[in-house]
Amino acid sequence: MTSLRSGVKMVLMKPVWTLGKRKSSYKLSRVNLNFESGEELIFISSLSTLKREANLEKFNNLSSHDFTGKVGIYGDCHLFNSKEIGFSELDENKLSKDEKILGRRDYIYLFDNDQDGNGPNIHKILSKSNDKEISFFVNPSNTSTSDIIDEAVKFNHSNEKYFIVENNDLIFFCVPLQESITKKNSSNIDLFIKDRIKKKKLIKFKVPNGIYDICETEFVPRLFKNIDEFTEPNELLGHYIVRKNF
Repeated sequence: MTSLRSGVKMVLMKPVWTLGKRKSSYKLSRVNLNFESGEELIFISSLSTLKREANLEKFNNLSSHDFTGKVGIYGDCHLFNSKEIGFSELDENKLSKDEKILGRRDYIYLFDNDQDGNGPNIHKILSKSNDKEISFFVNPSNTSTSDIIDEAVKFNHSNEKYFIVENNDLIFFCVPLQESITKKNSSNIDLFIKDRIKKKKLIKFKVPNGIYDICETEFVPRLFKNIDEFTEPNELLGHYIVRKNF
């Protein structure tokens, strides 16, 4: 979360209830998007998908009420676009094995804010035994990611939310709500992307190509042992993002 006071920008972390001192089997590094609470929402996709001009019109009409108001779950993950591209529009010889199995879908997903309007905490996850195993955890809850990540990786419950990374570029980025978009960046997707990068509102990661699952993680009392006593069973803890293995 960010705020402006006397012309000085302050970057604030989303508050958590647990201490986050548990020793995990994974290395966590925080993804520091320059997110402005109440004015933006956070997205994930591949960079090549974001560059499609058709996305810009949807960004220009973005409203936070389009999501939480309909489903009633704060911090949830939503499919933002749904255009499906068939094999007839592609050179099938260039498709990966994963793409041939599932078909190619250029999906962008949105992570809703919590009830206070704060964006989720995001961490890059690395295995301590293999630095090439890259995954991510998007945490909208008040529980420290380090206290739940070991169980979240095992939980690994996919609800058919996935996107494809083609050019080794996975990105998290912030999009302003409708009233915050300036005319300068609302007519050209390349200008929009440059503006996001300049303002540290788009962060790119080099990852292996393939299909990435967005796995919903819910609180299961018998599985998660380091959860606050006030957390309700089946409460949303976050979203574990990992490359699909066939």
